[in-house]
Amino acid sequence: MSPETHVLLRAAVLALDGAMPSAVYGISDVFTAAEALWHDIGDGKLAQIDVVTANDRPVLGLGGIALSPTQSVQQLQQTVDIVFVPPVFGDIVLRVQDRSVIDTLQGFISAGVQICTVCAGAFFAAETGLFDGRRATTHWNLVRLFRERYPLVDLDPTAMIVDGGTYLCAGGVTAYLDVCLHILSTRVGPEFSARCARMLLVDGERQTQSPYMDCEDSTGHGDAVVAKAQDYIRTRLAEPLDIATIAEASRVGTRTLERRFQRTLGLTPKQYLMKKRLDAAKVLLCATTQDIGHVARTVGYDDTASFHRLFKKNVELTPGEYRKRFGRL
Repeated sequence: MSPETHVLLRAAVLALDGAMPSAVYGISDVFTAAEALWHDIGDGKLAQIDVVTANDRPVLGLGGIALSPTQSVQQLQQTVDIVFVPPVFGDIVLRVQDRSVIDTLQGFISAGVQICTVCAGAFFAAETGLFDGRRATTHWNLVRLFRERYPLVDLDPTAMIVDGGTYLCAGGVTAYLDVCLHILSTRVGPEFSARCARMLLVDGERQTQSPYMDCEDSTGHGDAVVAKAQDYIRTRLAEPLDIATIAEASRVGTRTLERRFQRTLGLTPKQYLMKKRLDAAKVLLCATTQDIGHVARTVGYDDTASFHRLFKKNVELTPGEYRKRFGRL
């Protein structure tokens, strides 16, 4: 490409150890595919997407796949409009302690480059303080850890995309597709973005992570009382449970159980029971052809209308919509 060629968007993907290769290269793929449609409406080149690493050397992505830089990070810090931080797997607390990565990201921030994080990539931007006092999102399964490490961030765990102006956050692993379409919508226009979504067979209307969220159910937290209560709840979802019954089965007082649940899981026992019932309902909706009323009764709700409202409020889809979207039968 000649220096005179006009490029609408210049971006870089910051490849990291443990990064998902399909996201690192998938970001480039989205814009490359969109290039075919761009030629119908625009001049020059739609996007130039490079891969960079903190030290200009290859890193090992998920599965041991080598991710090699295409340009030096120092050069691109002064020329790109946006830098993507892709999904990363493994021990994220250990990953963010790599100061070369954080310093590199801080260099982009200082140069006025828009930061776009995907999934666990939000941890690296949060480590720089970029999100302090501001709204952000990350994968729903990382919410508790994120809040523990970055209490100054206004975390929205249900949002699929948060546009903070100088930064963008995308929630889930494949949400790089959503955020690329969002960028195309803001930089080119919503009609163009919609055309790209149709061409790529991507649902361009995902606004929330709520339909994908499951209740955190780890019992390795070290609190034997809470673990016992979790087990009691999980095996009696269809029964008319209340906090007093659960506390009695766990051999503690109701206030003690409430306090220990909140400290350990970030939920009250009542919230945990509701989330486990809804999770069980999701499984039945996807894996069986049982009518909605039967599903509701199976997970402890005798009033089908009440179950319907509760499901819609928490999942942001009706039971029927959820079955239609995620069912496999």
